[in-house]
Amino acid sequence: MRLNPIIFFIFTLTLFINGCGNESGTTGPSMLKNVKGHVTYLDGSDVAKLNIQFLNITTKRSYSTTTDASGNFNVSNLSEGIYELSTQGTSSLVYKYIDTVDVNINNSEFDFIFKYRYIDDQIFIAVNDDLSFIKFNTFDTKIGSAFDSINYVAGYYQGDFANEYTLSAEIYEIPAGVNWTELAETADADYIRTNYTKLITLEEIFVSQSHVLIFRDDALNVLYSNPSNGFAFVNADTTKILKLPCIDRQNNDIALEIYYK
Repeated sequence: MRLNPIIFFIFTLTLFINGCGNESGTTGPSMLKNVKGHVTYLDGSDVAKLNIQFLNITTKRSYSTTTDASGNFNVSNLSEGIYELSTQGTSSLVYKYIDTVDVNINNSEFDFIFKYRYIDDQIFIAVNDDLSFIKFNTFDTKIGSAFDSINYVAGYYQGDFANEYTLSAEIYEIPAGVNWTELAETADADYIRTNYTKLITLEEIFVSQSHVLIFRDDALNVLYSNPSNGFAFVNADTTKILKLPCIDRQNNDIALEIYYK
């Protein structure tokens, strides 16, 4: 007996639909309407206008968003899965943030702390080969009271192939109210040693043609005490010329790089 062509077509279509279904009865990854978070610095202040990317590890699809003035971000229509969460377009002042996160219905909010890379100089006068005055801008490094997160702070000077320079220095506190310009016209290393309080002596290390000056433990506390009128760096190796740490080589700024635990 021949089947009615119309009936045969309906029967075949039914098999096709049933055959392509999920045998287990489960569905694919859920779409999350809203994934959000908040970005702060170590001192608790908000990180505004920071570009953030979620990259799906499996599909390689990326989703981007930007924090608002309060450090909050939202991104919509992510499927559940493992993502690489990263910041984009960060300046040289901050570390690039990268983390792997599991985005799912029970885990859709991601807060993280953004870390500064440099302590930069706020004021700098090179008096002579043995003496320099510096006030570091520790306030704008957004550390706050979270000193325990810092392993050490270091400064570098590179390119001294003839080994003519040194970072080794005695560090003195310049009293509040002292006029740096007038002091620079009259002071020398012996004057600073005689009239001001020495805080600490730091010796450089020499690694791969780079002079390295490291602040850690007590030295780190001295640096972050941020005296109201800054520091005097006095040459501790008078056979060489005192140089100060230079990290931002493009702008030739004096700076110290922060290394976190």
